Amino acid sequence: MNLRHMVDDIGPRKDSRLVVALDVRRPRWSLEWIRAFVEESSNYIVGIKIGVPSILSFGLENISRVVNGFRDVIWIADMKLADIGYVGRLIVDEISNAGFDAIIMHGFVGFEKGVGDTIVYASDKGLSPILVAAMSHPGGEEYLNRVSGDILMKSIDYPVEGYILPATFTKYIRFYRKMVGERVILSPGVGTQGAKPGSAVLNGADLEIIGRWIYMDESPISRVRELHGVLRWHLQG
Repeated sequence: MNLRHMVDDIGPRKDSRLVVALDVRRPRWSLEWIRAFVEESSNYIVGIKIGVPSILSFGLENISRVVNGFRDVIWIADMKLADIGYVGRLIVDEISNAGFDAIIMHGFVGFEKGVGDTIVYASDKGLSPILVAAMSHPGGEEYLNRVSGDILMKSIDYPVEGYILPATFTKYIRFYRKMVGERVILSPGVGTQGAKPGSAVLNGADLEIIGRWIYMDESPISRVRELHGVLRWHLQG
C-alpha cells in the first residue's frame, strides 16, 4: 500500500491529520516509554516519524520491535538521507527490513546516480519515498528553500510519494500543491518552531508533523488529544 492509500485509510478512520515526530533518546526516555506512548496515542494519530537520534540511541533492532508491534500507524524513518545512490540503497535495505512504511530523503544532492536511484529502489522495495523539498528552520531560506521549485520539478518524474514542505513557510505549500497533485504533503514546524496547528493543512498540506511540543510536554498524551481536536481530517475540506 502506497503512502496516499495509507493516509486516506488511516486519516479518515481516526479523524486525524497528525504525525508525531519522535527524536527521543536515553536516558530521559526509554524504549518502554516509546511503546506506551504509541499504544496510548495510536487512536489519535496517523503516523509516527522516528528520527536518527532515536535510532542511534536505542538501536534499529529495538526500534524495529516497536514498529512491528503497532501496525495501525504509518511508520516514517527520517534518515536525513543525502548521499549517492549506492549508499542510499544500503540504508533503504536496513529501513525496509526493520518494517518501516516510508523513508525521508533529501533532494538537494541531485537525482542522477544520487537521490533518484534511491527513490526508485525504495519504491521497488515497497518503502514509500518522501522527499525534503524545503525546510522549516530560518536557515532553510538561505540555500535549500530557494531551489525547492527546481527540486520538485525534477522529482515529478520519479516515484516520490510524499514531500516535506514547512508549516513555517506556508507559501511553499500553496505554490506546490497543484504541482505535486495527489502526492502527500507533510509539514513540520508546528509548535516549538512557531507555526500554529492547522495552518499547514489549511494551506494545502495533508498532514502536520509535531515533535517537541508533544514529547517534551509533561503530559504528552493530553497534548496529542488536544492537537487531535484541531487537526481533524475534515479540516482541509
